[in-house]
Amino acid sequence: MHFELSEEQQLVRQTARDFATKRLLPNAARRDVDGTFPAEELGEL
Repeated sequence: MHFELSEEQQLVRQTARDFATKRLLPNAARRDVDGTFPAEELGEL
């Protein structure tokens, strides 16, 4: 069986990781305290 990600899947994974690191992580702690959802940022995804 083949369990490795294709190049396209790896690119999607890296793009999502970069987005989360740059756009979601900086305010994650505040959102946890406030109980808010990052709808605007996720709309950019």
